[in-house]
Amino acid sequence: MSKKSKKESTLYYFHSVGCAFCKQIDPIVEKLNNEGYDILRLDLSEKDNQGLHREIENKYNIVKGKSTSEQFIEIMRRSKIGLSPFGMGELCYRDLELIQWGCLLIKPDMSKVITEPDFFKPMETYVPVKPDWSDLNEVIEKILGNYNKYLYIIENARKQVTQLYSYDNVCMYWYNFFANMNGIQNES
Repeated sequence: MSKKSKKESTLYYFHSVGCAFCKQIDPIVEKLNNEGYDILRLDLSEKDNQGLHREIENKYNIVKGKSTSEQFIEIMRRSKIGLSPFGMGELCYRDLELIQWGCLLIKPDMSKVITEPDFFKPMETYVPVKPDWSDLNEVIEKILGNYNKYLYIIENARKQVTQLYSYDNVCMYWYNFFANMNGIQNES
């Protein structure tokens, strides 16, 4: 998102008091506003903001909260990009879902995270952003400005998921894991 005057564009940031995710995002929104972006913070506990929130949801067909499996499939089918923040850990089933549906996976840099299999390769299987998400707008603008240039990442990620998480590879991983533990002996 480029820096624009309030007359040209406003990004609405709806937040809830007490929301743990909102507390993480608040400093980023404040920083972006200080840098000249026009992000309007709206507390969802206020009635007027709830009405505006519903109006925007209806206008842009925004789906949040629970959805039916049919809605989920339609949303994933239409999506080009998927964001996968760290939650209770760095990895999430969401990463694989996004890849399976053909979305370009964007998540915080995984270079310091050890995974088995070693799947997360920046600009090969996902697009990294800074851990504080401060470069997210730039990254999304760059991707949407030349989306076809990133299609190789989607294809490569799908191939890697299919190969690395095949039944054979997963079974062999766990076989070797247990077979190589101290105190485990073969029956032979």
